[in-house]
Amino acid sequence: MRELIDLRNNGFVVSPSAIDFQLCSTWVNLIEDSFQRLADEVGCTVNEYLMSVSTWDEQNPLVNDMISMIQEQVTTSVQEIIEQPVELLECKLLMKGENCPWPTHAHQDISYRLEGGRKQYHFSSWISLTRIGAEQGPLEFLPESHLESISEYQDYLNPEFRDRRTLDEWKDRHQKMLVDPGDMIVFDSRVWHASSKWFAIPRRYALILRWVVPEIPDVNIPQSSSVGRTMYDFSDWLEKSLRRLIGRDRLEGDALLHACISDDSIPPEISILLNRYMINRSASKLHGGGAQSGMLYDPLAEAVSAEIDRMA
Repeated sequence: MRELIDLRNNGFVVSPSAIDFQLCSTWVNLIEDSFQRLADEVGCTVNEYLMSVSTWDEQNPLVNDMISMIQEQVTTSVQEIIEQPVELLECKLLMKGENCPWPTHAHQDISYRLEGGRKQYHFSSWISLTRIGAEQGPLEFLPESHLESISEYQDYLNPEFRDRRTLDEWKDRHQKMLVDPGDMIVFDSRVWHASSKWFAIPRRYALILRWVVPEIPDVNIPQSSSVGRTMYDFSDWLEKSLRRLIGRDRLEGDALLHACISDDSIPPEISILLNRYMINRSASKLHGGGAQSGMLYDPLAEAVSAEIDRMA
């Protein structure tokens, strides 16, 4: 009951030692041992892979195995905390480390369930597989912010984006979550949260499981006011921009990317980022790979935009 009260009041609660400490250590070893195989599947080096990919969903067999092993146990724990039945919607493995150290901007998860017909979820359980101290990119929460109105999604690719994490309110009131392997943070999909920058080993690994409470109806989410370069039209924007850079109006998809990477007029910085973009696309198709904020899309968008401005 105490955990439910904290969850209702603050929007998040910590459940210590939700899964076995030794199991977490075993999984981290398996994850890191798998990187060579994943890179081989994509056709790149491990370093190139880890510069391009930092999340994996259930398409990754290892992630699927991990979730299968703990799903029943974690489902019971989450139901005991929120005192309602839940259904598992989706899962993901997240990594921060030397190749993906950037902080994550402040946001409400629920806001990203407007586009693409994606099902809304109500709670997340975030399970640390490693020790996460102040230098390992811990989660940050703004207490009571789940009681605010739902915002439009926070579009970090929009040139006009302003991160709530940079405001004095955040600096004064946020709580940084320092946790041990096996600890679980359960939080409301409406609570504002972010993560700090990663500075030092160990790499930060966490499993996130997203839960639907069948009795809770969907909520209205504000339409985005973003125009131009946005998260949800990035691929189209990028292809349009690249065709403009190399003057090849009929190329698209991988053919366009290959042409840009080999074009001497494209700055090396953009070619490197485009190669990582292609690695990310392949990893997504093969084993549910993705990239977190700061790792790929925003530096690529900024570099391409700057080159277009230079050509104007």
